[in-house]
Amino acid sequence: RLLAVDRDSLVWLMTGNQLEPVSKPELGMRRMRALSCDGPNGWLVGDGGAMLSTKDGGRSWRSPDRDIPAEITQQFDWETVAVRGKKCWIAGSPGTCVLHSPDGGASWQTFQTRHPLPIRKIWFLDEHHGWAVGAFGGILATHDGGRSWRMQHRGAERTALAGVFSKVQNVPWEL
Repeated sequence: RLLAVDRDSLVWLMTGNQLEPVSKPELGMRRMRALSCDGPNGWLVGDGGAMLSTKDGGRSWRSPDRDIPAEITQQFDWETVAVRGKKCWIAGSPGTCVLHSPDGGASWQTFQTRHPLPIRKIWFLDEHHGWAVGAFGGILATHDGGRSWRMQHRGAERTALAGVFSKVQNVPWEL
């Protein structure tokens, strides 16, 4: 069985050679960005702190058992999720923290990363060892299940922009 989320936030379940859409609660204009399952347990995350969970391998989706504090969900766009059994780690933009549930969403913890740039992908080898890759190539590692994060590679700290314009009138005001 294979699960996927498309750019229109539709979740698809493939069994054998059949592809079927899966129903989920309506989330308005929020876009779903990442999906991760381990056996029957899975999470679907997206913009504006959107989060849905499944306990049946993706056939049905629902809001978490416990409400996440509004100060977290209203300030984050989730871009990535990793699931190992009932444990899950969620990260995104900004990349200042990783949201963690050790028990399938019954309780939540916030772990600080000290990394302000967006986290694009998070992955765990086991329940203790994980990595997060951020914008501009930053790589973070944890060896304690996400409680602490250590920078392994610092990406670019500044960006540059070069523009060539044939006429002064064509230069955008922002530049």
